[in-house]
Amino acid sequence: MGDLKKINIGHDNSGFGPGWFLEKVTVTNEKTEQKWFFSCGKWFAKDEEDGVIEREIPSAS
Repeated sequence: MGDLKKINIGHDNSGFGPGWFLEKVTVTNEKTEQKWFFSCGKWFAKDEEDGVIEREIPSAS
């Protein structure tokens, strides 16, 4: 899999109440059990905070 430096995550803003809050993401390589941690603590919502629905999150590990 290689070393993860960042992830891109978001949504298309469709449906009723599409926004959501993301605290953190953990990605695990099932073969090696290596883990990468990504801290966010942000809303992905047009009507919250900065209105962003897609973000690039750098690795915290």
